[in-house]
Amino acid sequence: MVSASDDNTLRLWDAASGQCLATWVGHSGPVQACAFSPDGARVVSASRDNSLRLWDAASGQLLRVHQLGPKGSHAVWDEPNQGLIEASESAWPWLTAQVRDAAGRVECVLPVEAFGELPLPQRLSA
Repeated sequence: MVSASDDNTLRLWDAASGQCLATWVGHSGPVQACAFSPDGARVVSASRDNSLRLWDAASGQLLRVHQLGPKGSHAVWDEPNQGLIEASESAWPWLTAQVRDAAGRVECVLPVEAFGELPLPQRLSA
């Protein structure tokens, strides 16, 4: 089983014993909902931080971040490759980067321009 939490995490549970198997960290706001994919290979989570996150259910690795912005704008981040997959034209003004400490907690949020050009995957280059 998987559960969403107000402490910004998801938890993976053993359904038979009730033991917590893993805690997944990544959201910067309370997680409101989560669900397994039909094949059980992925977990999707939705948070008040206006993002949907896709996780590998076996490893807990964060695979993708779908950041939702105002008026239907959005951006999709490929976490393992550290690249932007897509972004709506209206998304650029609100895209930010999170600076995290060694424990994975967000220390501050900066505009992406602070880090130079966005690392776009080769397949989206002009």
